Amino acid sequence: MVKFLLYVTGAAAAALTPLNLLTFDALRPDDELRVVLSRTAETFVTTRTCAAGNRTVSRDCWETDEAVHLPFAAWPDVVIVYPATLDFLGRLRSGVTNTPMMLALQCTAAAVYLCPALPPGAENSPAFRAVQEFAAQHSQYRLVDTAPGYSLAMNADAGRAPAAFAEVLELCGAQPTRAEAVRWTATAST
Repeated sequence: MVKFLLYVTGAAAAALTPLNLLTFDALRPDDELRVVLSRTAETFVTTRTCAAGNRTVSRDCWETDEAVHLPFAAWPDVVIVYPATLDFLGRLRSGVTNTPMMLALQCTAAAVYLCPALPPGAENSPAFRAVQEFAAQHSQYRLVDTAPGYSLAMNADAGRAPAAFAEVLELCGAQPTRAEAVRWTATAST
């Protein structure tokens, strides 16, 4: 069983999260998925809709005195950030750790798949180029290719959308998980 953690940030594609959860259940029935919603993601999707089917759903905020970032970092084999806003990507690259999930992403050993949702023009911005360089330098972070997007604000084809969630899950299956990488490294060194 592979343990996935889905981190949802605040782009319009977050509204697709319930469909993405059904896609996960259909394609990965033997694996487990937990969900963390950013504060801005909750403008597009609710914890209640994500918790259908007794799924574990958390909010990315310091609601208690508990160190919730620790299980966010230690539990998953794979983390998927879908959608990953330009703001989120810039904060991750800069090492900002002001929420439990941002701290966990700096501390986890899990493979992290970043699925950008970019506004028009952002794909050529210095900020996104810096994120591309960051991902290229850190093999743990995998920047997933985007698809042509539709801008709700412009009411036109513009921007870049995250890849289809089923495609992201396929990419995750093609890469060794943290546990598989540890097993392979231990086998190769003996």
